[in-house]
Amino acid sequence: MNIKIDELGEIHFRRPGMTGREVKAGDIDREALRTASIAEAHAAIEAFPRHLERILEILRACFPPHVLATISSWSMTHKAGPDGVAVDGVIAGLEQHHVELLQAILLRMDRWEWGVERASYQQIGEMMGELKALASAFQRRRALEVDKVSSDPERLAVALIQERLRDQTQMIRNWGSYDEMVRIVRDLHAPLDDGFRSHHGFGATELVDVASGLVNMIQQRLSDRLTLLDGIMRGRTRKAIVHAYFERYDGVDGVPEEFLASLSPKTTLRQLRMMLHEHASTGLMLEFVVDPGDLAARIGISTQVVESVFAAIGLVPGVLRSKEPEHLFLDNPVWKRPAIRDGAEFLLFLPQTIVGFLPGLLRELAAEAGLGRRLERRRARYLEEETARLISVALPTARVLPSVKWSWKGVRYETDVIAAVDKVVVIAEAKSAVLTDAALRGAVNSARKHVKDLLVEPAIQSARLQDILRAAGEGEVEAMAVVASLGLGIDAADIEQTIRLSVTLDDFATLASAQVELKRAGWLPDTLVQPATMTLADLGTCSDILDRPLFFLHYLIGRARIQRVAPVFGDELDYLGTYLNSGLDLVEVAAGTHKGMFNRM
Repeated sequence: MNIKIDELGEIHFRRPGMTGREVKAGDIDREALRTASIAEAHAAIEAFPRHLERILEILRACFPPHVLATISSWSMTHKAGPDGVAVDGVIAGLEQHHVELLQAILLRMDRWEWGVERASYQQIGEMMGELKALASAFQRRRALEVDKVSSDPERLAVALIQERLRDQTQMIRNWGSYDEMVRIVRDLHAPLDDGFRSHHGFGATELVDVASGLVNMIQQRLSDRLTLLDGIMRGRTRKAIVHAYFERYDGVDGVPEEFLASLSPKTTLRQLRMMLHEHASTGLMLEFVVDPGDLAARIGISTQVVESVFAAIGLVPGVLRSKEPEHLFLDNPVWKRPAIRDGAEFLLFLPQTIVGFLPGLLRELAAEAGLGRRLERRRARYLEEETARLISVALPTARVLPSVKWSWKGVRYETDVIAAVDKVVVIAEAKSAVLTDAALRGAVNSARKHVKDLLVEPAIQSARLQDILRAAGEGEVEAMAVVASLGLGIDAADIEQTIRLSVTLDDFATLASAQVELKRAGWLPDTLVQPATMTLADLGTCSDILDRPLFFLHYLIGRARIQRVAPVFGDELDYLGTYLNSGLDLVEVAAGTHKGMFNRM
């Protein structure tokens, strides 16, 4: 039973850029929904091998780079206009993870198994359908695991946590805005450059430069190609379109008049444009072929360094033959090494993938170079420094104090960042623990440990200091002594608002807003009030967009409140988009009477 969020429930309210839909408990036949979901899961188990085999049949019949080039370009292309960039690509439902899956399936085949014919539009369309069906089948198969524990609230909560993690691993790629991802990765790893060069032949920042250069190069090629074709297809007659195509599009042989004569008198302009677009896709693969020398000249580093990077991020056909297809959804080697090395050619159909997975790739390369401990220390220091810097940007008049040490009841503590502005104190804890691959695949013990390290411990630490500030404001002598030692520049009695914040380096958004499930699973203490938790990249986005201190503080207060009073699912940019439209002032959610989901905000 496919449920589309945009069609679920009655319209509850409309605001510019925001539509609220309300689904009442009585509107859903839960037993019918459960029965349909289980039936779909069983059907998926049966259909999974058929979908996989059909994909392999097409790859054996058609030249795979042509298939990948066509599908990748369509999945990467989003319409843009006065209202911004469309959420969906040119082909609805076709996303980056589908192309990654297709490439991994291809790399299970040896080079001699590849087809040689150009794929028709019908075969491309069928491939896209099979890819979407295969990915959906994998998800639906997991519904049976959840259903088995549905009668046990605690086990069900754990299962739902696992599914959140698996969904994020399978489908979510960006852990921040593109520019922020590139900046953070480059700055974080820059001190390790010399160690990387001595072991790998390239610096960490040079790998980042190559990755971002590849994205820019291939996106520019595809953009130029689309602009050219769009100009050609704007002709108002068959003759104008055909002559423009033959004159302006590279690699077109023949005489335009002969081609025009071969057309049926009944061929419409729409049919003609489709014919020419299909023909133009023949050379689309060339847009994804990268010459190391060309890229080196473009980004200003040596060809030898670029070749060393290419060797580190490339996989050859057949290398994944022993990899079980089911494992490719949650543990795809293509994520960290998205290039295909076909003889002397270097093909990159997924330039954007490498940027999203740079932290994991650099962590592996650092370990190979014996730099694992240095990177771990660097992550902790960098996160604390950047958290303090971004808070200073958001609150330019604040007194921002990093690494504040203080004592309470004979125990020494340290708070990563404290900021005091007017009568408000912000307490921020920065946690740089790495999310393990096992946790991202839903391993319970690993996931529980991450919840403890990234959510529970920083929340307890910031709550401890918040309680002391409150006690000091009420005149408790020992608490007042602690506050005086902090150097806030403000008397405890004058503090009117304390805001807590947790910042992570890795993306843990999928669980940061799952307080209800985490408490039901016993992973969060019932009495613990969770602060707003976001990645460093998202903190940067918030400080950039919320460019007045009052907005920034008001957002943090609303973020913590809304996730505390009601189960609301969404990542940080969904919360931020909702705030920009409503100030997070949603009466029903704030009252705790509604559950909610922020979608596409």
